[in-house]
Amino acid sequence: MNVDQTLCDYNFFLTGASGFIGTVLLHRLLNIENASDCKIFCLLRSSKKYATVSERLSNEVLRQEIFGLSDEQICDLLLQKRVVGVEGELTEELLAIDDKAMAHMKYAHDVNHKKGIVVIHCAADIDFNREINQSININVNGTYQCIQVAHELNAKCFIHISTLYVNSREDGNSFVAEKIYDSGLNFVDEFQKWLKLRAENEQFSASYINRIKGVTSKQSPLQRQEWPNNYTFTKNMAENVVRHYCRLHSLSYSMIRLGIVSPILGGKHLGWFMGNGGFVFLVIGIATGNICYLNGNGQGRPDFVPVDYTCDTILGVTTATVLSKQQEIYQCGVIAADKEFSVSNCVQHAKPIWMSLDLPYCTDTAGLTFIQSKTLFYFVELILYEIPLFLLSCLSLLLSTVFSLYFWIKLYYQFTNQLYEIDLNNFKNLTLSEQIRSLQMILYDKPYAFVKRTDFMKKARAKLNWFNANYTYFVNQRWHFDHSNVKALYAALDNASQTKYDFDVNKIHFNKYANDAALVCFNKYIKYREEKKEAQIKFEQDLKHQLDMLIKQQQQERQTAAPQTRSLTKDEKLQILQVLRKLFGMLGLDIKLSLCIFVGMALIAAFSFAVL
Repeated sequence: MNVDQTLCDYNFFLTGASGFIGTVLLHRLLNIENASDCKIFCLLRSSKKYATVSERLSNEVLRQEIFGLSDEQICDLLLQKRVVGVEGELTEELLAIDDKAMAHMKYAHDVNHKKGIVVIHCAADIDFNREINQSININVNGTYQCIQVAHELNAKCFIHISTLYVNSREDGNSFVAEKIYDSGLNFVDEFQKWLKLRAENEQFSASYINRIKGVTSKQSPLQRQEWPNNYTFTKNMAENVVRHYCRLHSLSYSMIRLGIVSPILGGKHLGWFMGNGGFVFLVIGIATGNICYLNGNGQGRPDFVPVDYTCDTILGVTTATVLSKQQEIYQCGVIAADKEFSVSNCVQHAKPIWMSLDLPYCTDTAGLTFIQSKTLFYFVELILYEIPLFLLSCLSLLLSTVFSLYFWIKLYYQFTNQLYEIDLNNFKNLTLSEQIRSLQMILYDKPYAFVKRTDFMKKARAKLNWFNANYTYFVNQRWHFDHSNVKALYAALDNASQTKYDFDVNKIHFNKYANDAALVCFNKYIKYREEKKEAQIKFEQDLKHQLDMLIKQQQQERQTAAPQTRSLTKDEKLQILQVLRKLFGMLGLDIKLSLCIFVGMALIAAFSFAVL
């Protein structure tokens, strides 16, 4: 089975193209051999930042580093309609795609002589704490609308991207098969109820949600009653919806469950990552000593899966689905093949390597301690971090206000109605003196180093609290995700496809990958910090130059506006002195004595104050 030879005969409709997985997948689709005439339609929401979705596609997606495209090449892709932006909304009927765009997608294969169109649905809301009705709207209704569009397009097949953790209520040490587990609910019925309520501008009540989320399977007594978050709940519901409606429309489909998608595994883009996900944050936090404790025993086996491995698997699955029309579930994970991996083991593997590199911002004491008791963990966090940080925040507030010179200067400007502006884009409407005042505020109203460090620590703590709330549960589980279908799929590829689309789980040494990818991420973080410093220095130099020019301009205007003054000549000074003598001579003796006494006493008083 050859991936390129199969997929080059199809057009594609891709959702989630602006996301991490979608971007890499688009890059892979563009590199299919003999597919230069294939069309890739990308569903995108309209944006206030860009006039059209094509402009957004060009600036937000195609200019990403992994594409390596010049401006001219991007223009060619868009002009030749190799990549086409399709404006739509995931939660609206038929994705709110207009009739013209729908017809273009439906009949494009007649124009470029392809066999049809394939729909790959990557878009999803990964906010774990999204309100449940909103999450259903995006993750379940959005999937349902994609299926309806696929049916409307007479799509060759429908590929749904899911998560390994749809079955996260199963026992933490259990074997998780490539199948849909019974959850005790008929999710299709529940979704149809939700659709009916939505049509009446209603939604599931909080009490109803709590009731259905607490239902468990009678066939699985070890199944947990609580769902870890709304994301896993709605993704499980979405899988049931895919199975039901694809079968209803006789639409070939496959579902691919992904692990925690992490940076690129190999090649010149090793470590490339979009966003600020858990993997990158955790690495930087541990290396810099800002994360010292995690809740758990360190023996968890979270399934971090490289994004390039993920996208190669998606294309392999798409090929198999197009050819066989089978309805399969593929679990795309890598940890099951690495028996020795655990979070603690990975940290211990990386620590000596990092210490030997003498990296900036890293501390000699960097490391990770695992605390199993939640109560003890939160107590340690409270005593060592939260309380000290609260006190530091109070001190930081004082330094930023009472002990800050520019705090009082700003108050003075406010009470005296002297305008200033810290946004350079609003300078056009300011007078010359107001521009000078504004530049001085931008340049010199800087926080103390202590305040900056405290603000950084507060942001780091907020991210760590987010990590603890969202990922602690998953980091401490030891599920064994079966990937028999993925291994069989890879084995079915010919040599050329196995080389180009290498998703062989047995080749990944996860500790090495995690360490290498983390180093790349960390070095990018360092480079970002240095570039930011250099940019700030240049920015301030430009502002100082601009300020000097404005001050000179102000001085010139004052000199031009001031009246011309002439100093007195020597003769004029003598004349004035003679007039004063005559006036003094005209005074009576009493007045003269009184004046002399007053001047003498004034001189004595001035001398006394000077001595004191």
